[in-house]
Amino acid sequence: MGELGSVSWLKRKHYYRTLEVNLLGLIDVTQTFLPLIKTAKGRIVNTASITGRLAFPFAVPYSLSKFGVECFSDVLRKELYPYGITVHTIEPGFFTTNVTDPELVTNSVRQSWSELSSEMQDEYGHDYVDKLSAMYYAKKDVMNPKLGLVVNAYTHALTSWLPKIRYHVGWDCKLFFIPICYLPDCLSDWITRVLSKSPKPAILEKDKTA
Repeated sequence: MGELGSVSWLKRKHYYRTLEVNLLGLIDVTQTFLPLIKTAKGRIVNTASITGRLAFPFAVPYSLSKFGVECFSDVLRKELYPYGITVHTIEPGFFTTNVTDPELVTNSVRQSWSELSSEMQDEYGHDYVDKLSAMYYAKKDVMNPKLGLVVNAYTHALTSWLPKIRYHVGWDCKLFFIPICYLPDCLSDWITRVLSKSPKPAILEKDKTA
């Protein structure tokens, strides 16, 4: 998942660490093996995420990297079409993995929090991370434990005679998140806010009660 936290918390280094693995690493591997793939008229399968189609608060480096994978894969697919090479993108929803483990997620948020100035911590409130942690643990039960669905998507993309360009994996991705992507932004933003249930910074709560 990489670095987690509000946009106000994160620095350039936090973005770079996630982008280096999820996006730049993927680009490096692709460019390294591209001559061989051209010779063999092979097939490329890249891993993106539903967060590369619909961004959620507190995970901007991860979403940014996955949006980048979507863009890179789209351009690659169009450029390599004349070579007879196909490019396919796996877009999993939310599954039970280390990326969604509430303990690991909370630890990442706490690490980002520990690097903040006292002024920034006062702005959000010193119980803010605890509220975020409770939010992550509350969502644990809705994660899909059937990782075999992702494996099946990879297998189909690699071996099928008629592979899909995009694989939307998981019921949440197919029936909920992808349709949201096609809604007007004002409506999709509202739904994202409702789903995220992110706590308000303490300074906003104070302003409301003043």
